[in-house]
Amino acid sequence: MPRIEARLSKQSVKYEMMPTQKAGDTFTFARDIDFSKYSAVIAAGGDGTYHEVINGMLARKDGAKIPLGFIPNGSGNDLCTSLGIMDLEDSLDYICAKTVMKFDTIRVLADHESEEGIAPEDRLMYCRFMDINACMAMPARINFNAKPYKSCCGKMSYKISTMKLACSCNIIPDIYDVELDG
Repeated sequence: MPRIEARLSKQSVKYEMMPTQKAGDTFTFARDIDFSKYSAVIAAGGDGTYHEVINGMLARKDGAKIPLGFIPNGSGNDLCTSLGIMDLEDSLDYICAKTVMKFDTIRVLADHESEEGIAPEDRLMYCRFMDINACMAMPARINFNAKPYKSCCGKMSYKISTMKLACSCNIIPDIYDVELDG
């Protein structure tokens, strides 16, 4: 954090740190903070953190949106990599230059026909917006089984998990209904 604070201060970028205490805090921050006080929300973390921030913003009752920025600090950082943000310095370069780009999300509803009636506390369970990937079935199991290897193996943890799952000969096919809208 000292490198982030030093760079933002040097570039005269005003900021407010909002440390998290538990899973779901970034979702709540992005859903509930007063966007009129900020020009962007910057999340430092990994793909799970970014997923929470995106979903929190898209769950806002007021429908407000502001630019999101990402500082890679996770084991995989796939979203940052796909956006060309390879490390902390790249991220800070984009933030200080106020670089903005649009990208699409994918909405996934589980066990509901629409978002209406989904309680705010249940939103992440039944309505999710995906940024670079949507995990269901085997990919979701790969992500879950990669957790024990993340601290030592980083991105390689997903390959290890995939190989273990493939070699177990215990792959159960999942069947889904998919509806494309627009």
